[in-house]
Amino acid sequence: MKKITINLNLMFALLIAGNFTSAAAGNNAGGAFNVWPDTGQEKCYSNKAELSSCPGYSDNFYGQDAQYQGHERSYTKLGYGGSELEYGDEWLMTRDNVTKLMWEIKTTDDSIHDKTKTFTWCDYNDDTNGGDIGVCDDSGEVTDSEAFIQTLNDAAFGGFSDWRLPTVKELSTLIYMGQDDSLPAVDGNYFPNTVGGNYWSATTLVSSNSSAWLTCFADKCVNSNYHKFKNHYLRAVRGGITPVIERFTDNGDGTVTDRATNLMWQKCSLGQTNINGCQGYPSWLSWEDALSSCESLELAGYDDWYLPNRNELQSLVDYSTFKFAIDTSVFPDMRSPGWFLYWTSTTQIDFDGGFTHATYVDFDYGVVCSLAKQDQFGGNMVRAVRKVICSFDDDIDGDVDGLDLVKVISRGETSPLELEEFANLFGKIM
Repeated sequence: MKKITINLNLMFALLIAGNFTSAAAGNNAGGAFNVWPDTGQEKCYSNKAELSSCPGYSDNFYGQDAQYQGHERSYTKLGYGGSELEYGDEWLMTRDNVTKLMWEIKTTDDSIHDKTKTFTWCDYNDDTNGGDIGVCDDSGEVTDSEAFIQTLNDAAFGGFSDWRLPTVKELSTLIYMGQDDSLPAVDGNYFPNTVGGNYWSATTLVSSNSSAWLTCFADKCVNSNYHKFKNHYLRAVRGGITPVIERFTDNGDGTVTDRATNLMWQKCSLGQTNINGCQGYPSWLSWEDALSSCESLELAGYDDWYLPNRNELQSLVDYSTFKFAIDTSVFPDMRSPGWFLYWTSTTQIDFDGGFTHATYVDFDYGVVCSLAKQDQFGGNMVRAVRKVICSFDDDIDGDVDGLDLVKVISRGETSPLELEEFANLFGKIM
């Protein structure tokens, strides 16, 4: 087991920063949550099969999704006004206790919430529709997404009038990677009546604004180039908006810290050198080699790098741009043509129950889907990650009292540090 390495100066800077989410762009791309939920994957796999137990550090296939658990998924059933559900209450909403988003519950009662109802994509707001309003029905019938959201808000569904369509990243957090080949790919205990199909997001495809992004709860993919005139499912959301921040910090040592997610990233793709940007050719690796290469990486004095999971890597996607859908001012290694598919550590279980595919993230446009782990075209690219700070206690208020804790995570081991120690080292946190 490798040594836990703690950068106190970086941790202090993150403490000052607090919790953040970058604001939505003109196409309602959405920003990074300060906390993404774990993917839910708890088992380990080879290239073709489920393993009886997760591999040890020196074994093949070590370092996959299940071995680096993130923020555990946690949901609460809610009734009217957002009150926690009690016996006899009508279940209307589910709160994600990690992202703090509140989601509409679908029904089977033929109401506007019925799981079978589909809608075209519509947004009259030029600040969020990407320059194309979509297909809107002015007849008074509820057949498009704008009318759907307006109907919920006019009725103050659940006691709230600020419902909206989720951004592509928000919707993607509901994808559950821990189940077998059963559908839909969502936690059915908290999101009943979900259809294993495509759900609209609020995010227009920048490269073709007549289309919008979808999340599919059948193939677990985040897909683009779906025309707004098509009918797809909807799920309303509310909450989760926080102020804009300067998100990325180039640490000047070949690493970049994301202050929104508290993850430290390899600045250049694996195989490149951090000289005057990123020089040389990136490595194209199989999934197994991607896992082992991240585990053996030593960079900037750290040796606890690993291959990011699906949610971690998708957090870097910038859906307000394309070619490339990432902040190239801090990640300058993106090149064309073809250098944009990156492996994640997450196995994507096939429809037939097979285990031959893993999730990739495409930084050309932002697609999230899967490829064969032993890809016949030579593999995918790799960007390693490490955890800096896992979470803050909810009561951190800047008045260092020694009661609040910071949890530093490395290889699943938690080491609590009292904030008084930081106050003694750096002075009072403002």
